[in-house]
Amino acid sequence: MLGAVGIAGDGVGAGFTRGAAIICVVDRCAELLLRFGCNVNSRTEDKGDTALHIAARFALEGHVQLYLRHGASVNRLNESEQSPLHCVCAQSHSSEDADRYFRVCHYLIEHGASVEALDEEKQSALHLACRTVNYRMVDLLLSQGIDVNRMDYGGNAPMHKALQAVAYKLEHEPERTVRSLLNYGSIRIWPGAIPKVS
Repeated sequence: MLGAVGIAGDGVGAGFTRGAAIICVVDRCAELLLRFGCNVNSRTEDKGDTALHIAARFALEGHVQLYLRHGASVNRLNESEQSPLHCVCAQSHSSEDADRYFRVCHYLIEHGASVEALDEEKQSALHLACRTVNYRMVDLLLSQGIDVNRMDYGGNAPMHKALQAVAYKLEHEPERTVRSLLNYGSIRIWPGAIPKVS
């Protein structure tokens, strides 16, 4: 089975465009399409995502590695000004999938992803990882020297994002995310600033 995200490109035959970004269920399928001229950095029409954005969002490890080997731009931004690193950090996932998302995050950083890049809401990858409370991604980003206290457009620091997720992400051990943020110098939150849930 093949899933494809087509993008207007330079047509080279009936229904095939050289500028198509391809996501296939099988890595080999994507590899063949890239070998025969698909542009790995083409964007979707609706959100401006590249194949790397989509593969990162769903933590498709083999696809991420394949696209980077074929020259995918690790810091290309989509229409929301998100890089593939933002996409992997922002995607909500189960605790069983946390390791896979961490590995994709690590792989992108190893290949030069900017940890300080900000999306249209002025959120860093750390803000987004704190919202999903994947403590391993948070630890990795903090170890790269990311600003632990950067405020987003709404005035929220990464700690705010982590605390907003605590009540409904217990299986992710959110206390580990909070501890890491504090260990790296996060601002402390006055308890009255957190809305009470009844």
